Amino acid sequence: MASYGISRYGAESLRQVADDIRRLNDEIVMEICRLQDVLKNNSDKIGPYEEPVMQLSEYAGNIASHGQYVFSELAGRIVNKADEIDSLLDEIDFSGDSL
Repeated sequence: MASYGISRYGAESLRQVADDIRRLNDEIVMEICRLQDVLKNNSDKIGPYEEPVMQLSEYAGNIASHGQYVFSELAGRIVNKADEIDSLLDEIDFSGDSL
């Protein structure tokens, strides 16, 4: 198994990844909602494909809702790992950038 040094920079990078996951997840959910609104407002223009398109839109919304929980959980675990790194560095009172 490979071993890697730990650092404050690494912990902050993990926190940034967690923030990015949360932000991107929120953006996906918002865009799917926007798509659903556009489809609802233009359902008369879709013609015979209205029902399957609306079903797919609803399915995408359901997946996004479930994904929102999953990605939020992932982001939380990443932050916990960053906190563990900081705690380890605090315990050894290391003032450098890497262990």
